[in-house]
Amino acid sequence: MNALVETKNTQVQKISPAGSQIPYTLIGYGIIFAVFGVFGAWSAFAKLDSAVIASGSIAVESNRKKIQHFEGGMVHEILVKENQAVNKGDILFRLNPLQAEAQAQLLQGQIDAAMALEARLLAERQSADKIDFPQELVDRAGRLSTRKNMIDQEQQFKERRGSVAGQIGILNSRIEQLARTIAGLDAVKISTEGQIKSIKEEYEKVSSLADRGYYPVNRLKSMEREIFSLEGRLGQTIADIARNENGIGEAKLQIIQTRQQFQEEVIDGLREVRVQIPELRERHRMAQDIVDRLVIRAPLSGVVQNLQVHTVGGVVRAGDPLAELVPINDSLHLEVRINPVDINHVGIGSKAEVRFPGFKSRTLPLILGEVKSVSPDRITDPATNEPYYLGIVEVKDADIPEEYRGSLTAGMPADLFIATGERTVADYLLSPFTDVARKSLREL
Repeated sequence: MNALVETKNTQVQKISPAGSQIPYTLIGYGIIFAVFGVFGAWSAFAKLDSAVIASGSIAVESNRKKIQHFEGGMVHEILVKENQAVNKGDILFRLNPLQAEAQAQLLQGQIDAAMALEARLLAERQSADKIDFPQELVDRAGRLSTRKNMIDQEQQFKERRGSVAGQIGILNSRIEQLARTIAGLDAVKISTEGQIKSIKEEYEKVSSLADRGYYPVNRLKSMEREIFSLEGRLGQTIADIARNENGIGEAKLQIIQTRQQFQEEVIDGLREVRVQIPELRERHRMAQDIVDRLVIRAPLSGVVQNLQVHTVGGVVRAGDPLAELVPINDSLHLEVRINPVDINHVGIGSKAEVRFPGFKSRTLPLILGEVKSVSPDRITDPATNEPYYLGIVEVKDADIPEEYRGSLTAGMPADLFIATGERTVADYLLSPFTDVARKSLREL
């Protein structure tokens, strides 16, 4: 009985493992199918960013700036050293100002002299009592040469005014003298006319008596001669009056001509000096510009490199480079070589992730940039004969960690991942097969 029971138990044990294996197998298959199903669904719907991988290097937007001087000159001061950081407007060098300043001062003196002359001529044209110098000239009256010019013109103003007044005074005196002469001649004329009238009246009374023999004929003839003499004197007096009146007219005309000639000289002088002043100002502006440029300043913030001037007193020729200035605080630009195969996926405005192999990727945060331009045609590298498209990627200062800004220099290599859009995982996995199939169908 016990043996029978044991036999049955053994059979049960043998049957049990076979029966229990079926559900475990189904569970295993279920897990496998579930994993593949989830992966398939995820690969079909999950989207990943796609990117074009390219290599490039850092370039600065404004590149190196050569520090040059247009005219050249003698070095007076050197205020910078190699690799020194400078700010925009900082003084880098000073050239000897002696010759340039002397030329500028000479021209300024000529301008002041011309302005003083113009002020004097204006006063003469307006018949003013004194010269009204412009405020610009008055402000520079502290300079010896300027003050001397003003004093000279004031003296000339008085002398010329006195000279004209003297000439006119002489002519006026002549007019007065002629007028007095005319007055005397008028008195003689009146007296002579009275005498002639009186004698003629007497002659008319006695002429009839002389005809009848009651008055001596010789006496009558004497009266006639006296009348003729008085009439001749009267004519001479009238002629003298006319001559003196003409003299007065001529003197008055000379006064007008003297004043007119003086004004013409003034106008001609004004016309000439008003041509000279702008020319002198322009020449002075150029001379002062040379003086100002003797102080050579940094055109932008940057680092001084390739310093060429080391000796105070050395001569710099016109246009010779004094140093180079590598800009800082510019937008960082990267020159990127794009494979012609990927050019359809890259355009202006495309976003890019920038990584610098020279830094540890674990410590360097993500740096983002933007494609600013792409060359219109492909370029061939003359060294490797490999074609590529040149792209420019801009990285703003705000996107660069502050602790790395000073370490990023022109020429440093960079790896770029230029975003081209989104693709599903399935697309990534199946694209090699679909590409092969597409090519095969195209060949058929």
